[in-house]
Amino acid sequence: MEQVMKIMHILNEFVDVGNGIVNVCCDLACMQAKMGYDVVVVSRGGGHVALLEQCGGRHVTLDQTRKVGNVLPMMWNFAKILKAEKPDIVHSHMMTGAGLAALFRKLRFPFRTVSTVHNVYQKSFRIMCLSDLIVCLSDRVRQQISAGHRNANRMIVIENGVIGSPRRADPATVEPLKLDRPAIITIGGVCERKGADIFLDAMEQLGRTDIHVYWIGNKDWPEFETRLNASSMRDNFHLVGFEGEPLRYLKGADLFVLASRRETFPLSILEAKEAGLPIICSDVDGNADAVREGKEGLLVSVGSSEKLAAAISKVLSSPELASSLAEASRESCVRYSVDTMTREYITAYQKLLAAR
Repeated sequence: MEQVMKIMHILNEFVDVGNGIVNVCCDLACMQAKMGYDVVVVSRGGGHVALLEQCGGRHVTLDQTRKVGNVLPMMWNFAKILKAEKPDIVHSHMMTGAGLAALFRKLRFPFRTVSTVHNVYQKSFRIMCLSDLIVCLSDRVRQQISAGHRNANRMIVIENGVIGSPRRADPATVEPLKLDRPAIITIGGVCERKGADIFLDAMEQLGRTDIHVYWIGNKDWPEFETRLNASSMRDNFHLVGFEGEPLRYLKGADLFVLASRRETFPLSILEAKEAGLPIICSDVDGNADAVREGKEGLLVSVGSSEKLAAAISKVLSSPELASSLAEASRESCVRYSVDTMTREYITAYQKLLAAR
């Protein structure tokens, strides 16, 4: 009888408050457990634990706080977890877990290591590259980090998936919110990396007080809120905060915009595709792999509020263009299912174990 593959996912936390890395890990672990694999998630814990257990997975608590007094206890406790669980695969989603997995791999623990580079814009991605297999979320990102890298032969591409996520309600049952329209949606933390200031600049340049922006995500930039309060667009730029079911907003909107300075492969673009929205996003990192210029949306130069304003005006002033982009978005979202993502990871694990 063939032995069931034992998969361990490790990340700092397992919270359900809009962290894209955690959400991808949750989807992957839940789907793998549903497929019959022995799955355990190692983290500090959080709101996704209950869902994982409903899907047949397990959770083990490990404090991965990077403080001097916690380093040795963290290593000791992780060693105990490894000895108890005996995983075939240790899949890291954040730097600390990748470092721990690489260390114990060197100590001759008989598992293989996988890391998904969720944040290519952070220097810590180099720690992720210590793994036996390095997963990049888009071909553009793979090319970017593999150029001249001695581990380039260990890098593969598996795109994020979100369609059919076990975290989300059936889209057919989600009722759209009645928003002030034209309504533009963006999803992500309100921060500099997500281009909150660029987006506001663009809206101020447009000067259209009939357009309303709904920003869904945690408020992480107090200075931006101060600036927004003094802006001419303060009554049209709505900071919604965290929203557990963003599809309610997406279904009630006219356009999705993502003005990020850096981005690996955002789930928000895939959610906008599922809702059938035209998309405007910055031409950076994995965005261009997720959105084909002139097909599902428009790509604009990173940091250019002028070009962002022009693109928004172009789409909102042309119903024909908006409809064409929206239809292409809806059709292209099929490839971004969590089932496809999960099966690609399982295949990658199997090849890695076979090579051993």
